[in-house]
Amino acid sequence: MRVAVIGLGYWGTNWVRTLKESPDIEQVVGLDPSDQARAALVQRHSDIRVIESLNDLLSDPALKAVILATPASTHFSLARRCLLAGKHVLVEKPATTRWDEARMLDRIAQDQALVFMVGHTALFTPEFEAVRALADRGELGRLLYFEAYYGNVGQVRSDTNVLWDLAPHPLAMFASLFPEPVIDVMTWGLAQPSRCLDTCHILLRTASGASGHAWVSWRYPVKTRRWVVGGTDRTVVVDEVSPNQRVQAFELDPQTGRSARLSMQSPSRPPSQPLARELQCFLEAIRSEAGRATDAMSWLPTMELLTRAESSLGGMDHVD
Repeated sequence: MRVAVIGLGYWGTNWVRTLKESPDIEQVVGLDPSDQARAALVQRHSDIRVIESLNDLLSDPALKAVILATPASTHFSLARRCLLAGKHVLVEKPATTRWDEARMLDRIAQDQALVFMVGHTALFTPEFEAVRALADRGELGRLLYFEAYYGNVGQVRSDTNVLWDLAPHPLAMFASLFPEPVIDVMTWGLAQPSRCLDTCHILLRTASGASGHAWVSWRYPVKTRRWVVGGTDRTVVVDEVSPNQRVQAFELDPQTGRSARLSMQSPSRPPSQPLARELQCFLEAIRSEAGRATDAMSWLPTMELLTRAESSLGGMDHVD
């Protein structure tokens, strides 16, 4: 399969590497308006074909899919053009920051019978896959709450704010673990003078009474990726940046009310695994209609939570 990467910056070059390592990819094509970015890619990967024109790229009948790793403000327009040109699309989060545009992209993809996937890499980490497996097997009991803390992860962006940059990670996990109506969303945040929102708290409540809390911050000085899933039987604590025990499980003693730590081995984590798993999911969805029903394809619930979180800044978004 021939796949193109649009946007050859830091994340785009990670995608190029991941595509080259996949046995399912016959050719990788790169596109970027920057001469410097294209030259740097060719210097690193001499076998990659680079082009300058989006029209030339989309008119290639052999090109089946496009991965968008461009600034967030360009995602909607580029994704729309790619879909209308008949290409399957994987776009880095966020696909857009507007609900009407999100519905439009979903409608175009369905009308064109194309795969449209948003790159929620958090769903493909070994840690999340391990916790999701525990939840699916019922080992946590009935899920009650989710807590997540994401701080100082990556670069401060100039084309978006921290809600749209970091909150998609925990909200995608929440939407995957709690696939039920969210009736309350409350958000509040901080912004430095003359700067966009750089720290925020998001509170969620589902129809069954389960709760979620996500804290995301560019301001926090220490890289943090820590989250907790609590159930009636067990609680799992995950620290994705810990050099040692990244996943810990605890069991509540109903007699004493105390939690005892259980023996659990953290899953192995090769550096490229989340992107490789994400790519595999994308390719499987292209090849098989059944693959389009996976959580990774169901990006609209996460998008809805993000738009509601933004609209509730300073108040509450309540749905009866």
